Amino acid sequence: MRSAGKLLIQIPQKLKNEVKLSDGRVLYLDPTYNKFENRVVDAKLYSVPEKWSHIFNVGDRVWFHHSLVLGNDQVVVDWENDIFQIDFTEEHTFNCLVYMIERDGERWTVNDFVFVKPIEEEQYTKIGSLYVPETANQTETWRAEVIYLNEYVRDSLGIEEGNQIVFTKDQRTGKARGAYEIEVDGEILWRMRSDRNILAIVEDGVR
Repeated sequence: MRSAGKLLIQIPQKLKNEVKLSDGRVLYLDPTYNKFENRVVDAKLYSVPEKWSHIFNVGDRVWFHHSLVLGNDQVVVDWENDIFQIDFTEEHTFNCLVYMIERDGERWTVNDFVFVKPIEEEQYTKIGSLYVPETANQTETWRAEVIYLNEYVRDSLGIEEGNQIVFTKDQRTGKARGAYEIEVDGEILWRMRSDRNILAIVEDGVR
């Protein structure tokens, strides 16, 4: 089977049903108890259209949005072989459900996406030009460490892996603005849009 214009991805299992502990033991889960937390968020590309062959290769491991496995508008190409269609837009992040690629042991994000690790204990509040920890009823900001990015983000914002960045809290959700939790090899990271959500880069410990 070959793509007719969109990425095809093979997802043999849509929900995780076990967790491996650090001591090697395995806990078995009822994945229907909390589908969002137990969703599978990475799989291998099955077919790549020629127009995106400069970005993706067949067999690339990619991380994606939960709607691909939990949404009501899934596009299943082949039920027997667990082949799904996944939306990708090269020009912008709107309606782009692919976030990161792994190939030959290397990982990089697509478009303007970045993956960061939150530093929650460094939560603080801005009052005028001052930052005061744990002050109520103000617009809170967080710091995070940049874990994965790409050349576009590196060149446009001057950010590197390991940099600490500042971003804002969404008052409606109580979480970081634009943050989407996604698991990468057992670690919970936040996927963010660099052009909208990153406010500043921390230098020499100065916030």
